[in-house]
Order: sequence, then structure tokens, then C-alpha cells
Amino acid sequence: LETLGYIEIRKRKGIFVKSIESTLQLDPLKKLLQEDQRKIVQLYEVRSDIEQASAHAAAGHRHEADLDTIATSLAQFEDPSGGLRFSWQPDLDFHCAIARASHNLFRVHVTLAILEFAREFIQPILENFAASDAHTATIIGQHRLIYETIAAGDAEAARRAMKTHLDWTNQKLIEHLH
Repeated sequence: LETLGYIEIRKRKGIFVKSIESTLQLDPLKKLLQEDQRKIVQLYEVRSDIEQASAHAAAGHRHEADLDTIATSLAQFEDPSGGLRFSWQPDLDFHCAIARASHNLFRVHVTLAILEFAREFIQPILENFAASDAHTATIIGQHRLIYETIAAGDAEAARRAMKTHLDWTNQKLIEHLH
């Protein structure tokens, strides 16, 4: 809370809540992304590191309920006619379900924070290139493989599947931004 600017710790005096006016400040990272959207690729490199670790841990620590949650998020990609469609919320649900299955509270919060932080920059790009049936099939196929490796308890395969997925996504972002 001190780092975020909500409290001030004074030695031998205590902890003091700062006034709301002093906590309101422009987020320098968001400003950086607004000035140069190509920096989102660097954020997604960090995301990849965290999510690879989440997939690896999830394969070893997941419970049946975790697998059910991941499977439910995968099912959201199917439309009523039996086809596939990509949208932001099911993707967010899928990646956060894997972070939760790792049973590491910090991975969950960092994953969600990165995805929510990047949403305004990334959602339109992802939904645009996912409008292609081939891209949608690739994304969902990659998600299924991640799920299957986690369900099988193969931690290293889950890490590799997540890396492949996020490397592919990052490459599509790079192509779009250049």
C-alpha cells in the first residue's frame, strides 16, 4: 500500500492513510503504452514468463474443480451453432483459471492485473485478428492443448504449450503493430 501511495509509514510514529488527492496520479506505465503501443510486446513477454510458470504449476497442483473451471472457460469459445468464436472475456477467464489452478495467489493477481491493464490496447487487436476462422481455430486449439497437458499432469508439456501459445500471440501483436 505504501508503494501504491495509499499509506505513509513514519518511523516511530505509525502508519498514516494519505489523502485521496495524494494517491491520484497518472499511471506511468499506461502513459508509456499510450505513447508507444509497441511496448505492449514487452509487457506480454512478462505475461508469458508468469503464465508459463502458472501452467507448469497448475499441472502439478490442480484439482478436479480447477480442471472443470478451465474446461468451462474453453466451452465459452463455442457458439450455439457448434462453431468457434474468440472474444476477450473467455480468453481472460481461461488464463485466470490456469493461474488459479497453480494455487498461487500472486500468479492469479499478477495475471489478472496484466490482462486488465493491457485490455484497452490488446482487446481490439486480438479480436480483429481472431475474426479470421483460421486464427480462431489456432488460438482455441492452443488453449485445448494447454488444458490437456494440465489435465494430464505433465508440467513441462503444459509450460511448453503455454509458451507456444503466447509466442504465437506475441508474434501476431508484433505483426499488427509494425
